[in-house]
Amino acid sequence: MSRVKIKEIDSLFILRHAQRNDKVATTTSSIDFVANNNDTAANGYMITETYNPPLATFQSTGNKSNNGCVQAMSMGQQILNYIDHNIEESLIILKFHTSPYLRCIETIKFILDYFTKNHHDDSKTIRCIISIDQVLSEWLSTDLDINYYPPSDNGASLLSTAMQYLNSKLPFHRHTNLEIQLDLHNSYKHGNPGCFNESFIQQYSRLNNGLISIVKHETNNLSNESDSKDLVIIMTHGACVRSLVSKLLGRS
Repeated sequence: MSRVKIKEIDSLFILRHAQRNDKVATTTSSIDFVANNNDTAANGYMITETYNPPLATFQSTGNKSNNGCVQAMSMGQQILNYIDHNIEESLIILKFHTSPYLRCIETIKFILDYFTKNHHDDSKTIRCIISIDQVLSEWLSTDLDINYYPPSDNGASLLSTAMQYLNSKLPFHRHTNLEIQLDLHNSYKHGNPGCFNESFIQQYSRLNNGLISIVKHETNNLSNESDSKDLVIIMTHGACVRSLVSKLLGRS
């Protein structure tokens, strides 16, 4: 009798974004955007959105802190260590599902930067597929430390900024064994962002339903390529992580 290997998701990671710059800086949150993959460009433009701060980097904090970059790189190191020591397959597919907020998007960018510089195993190819999911958005509760709220447009402004950043800042084609793909077709397919002054029960239900939808979707869309393994990475916010982990641990 031959043994049949049933494919399944190898692991589910639930991560909080790295440190945001408005927790260490006193100036208006800002981030430089450019129209190509270079870090600087003459036709670059500035977006300042106090409701959507980037990570704490030397650039965004006026050299006060680089904690956001350091923490995100550390996440990249831990994920890469997990792959190196636990995955035997030659093709590793990382399915990133992220909140549209810039601090989550930028955390993924620094994770990929770490992969680019430190993935040295030529026997393994890492394919990263990044999806923006509105359902993973910040909990907009008046009980939280939120000084500025995003526009009441069901996440459209956040999505636009996130798409600009992903298309201009990710390290595409920088590493032979690192593939980066964007899946930006429908950011609402797993649910909508929370409403203003969302209650805890509403937030908990939103994230629970969103997680079930994401896992079901990825389970039904596993890679059919031979010798491959799928991992799912959720990138969201602190309060959202607590709700998701509580549900997974049966502490609802």
